[in-house]
Amino acid sequence: MAINYPVAFVLFLALAFLFISFWPVFAGANWQPTSMNRVRSMLKMANANKDDYVYDLGFGDGRIIFMAIEEFHAKAGGVEIEPIKFIAAKIYAKWKGLEPDLKLGSAYGADFSRATIVTIFLSSFAHKLLKKKLAGLKKGTRIVTYYWKFPDWKPVKVDKKLELYLYEVGKL
Repeated sequence: MAINYPVAFVLFLALAFLFISFWPVFAGANWQPTSMNRVRSMLKMANANKDDYVYDLGFGDGRIIFMAIEEFHAKAGGVEIEPIKFIAAKIYAKWKGLEPDLKLGSAYGADFSRATIVTIFLSSFAHKLLKKKLAGLKKGTRIVTYYWKFPDWKPVKVDKKLELYLYEVGKL
């Protein structure tokens, strides 16, 4: 039986694209875009300003990062595990003339130690894996989560309607 190389190549590319697009789900990083209203509320809740460095764990399309830079005048960056979203965010940043610190990789291995604000919309499983690293950030660092709470941390602010939780290192 002869192999149809063009068909095999297209099939390989299709399977690779599916794998790249869906494997973050298994790492606790299923992407679901956060509304711009909720993004703005997250940054307001954390009192983001020009003196802050906002770091988004699993930035998706980069909306938190870009809003932090454009509306709150903060420095910002983040890490994204999915290459297509990462490339799209890099292109958007270039197009807008912005210079966020965007990294391709896993939130579990990312260095976000210089952050003064960390934003997270990852699963409860991911929270468990990141908890120790987040708790070790410098005192006063604000951590804003959407939907998923840290069960044994006490938030300093809660927005029940938007399901936002603000934690502060040193008051966990």
